[in-house]
Amino acid sequence: MAEGDPRLDFEEREIVLRADFGDLDSNGRLWASLRFILKGPRSPRKGEWVYLMDHEGRGCLGQVDSIRGWMARVKLDRDSWSGDQPLA
Repeated sequence: MAEGDPRLDFEEREIVLRADFGDLDSNGRLWASLRFILKGPRSPRKGEWVYLMDHEGRGCLGQVDSIRGWMARVKLDRDSWSGDQPLA
């Protein structure tokens, strides 16, 4: 992930979300938790880009498709995948 990526605004909002890529649906989307932020950047909104990362440090960019409570449904950008194995 390039720090200069124009889709990511590091100062305005939270951009890294924890993800379980095993939960990827047939449309290339998954649900990721939004953490509650008391100070600092705001949570992402529908249409904004985030970086998804799993417990092994693998990740990719994704665009928030919808938000339900403290969960965001995110559509993955498979071309930005940084894992050593391809996404299933």
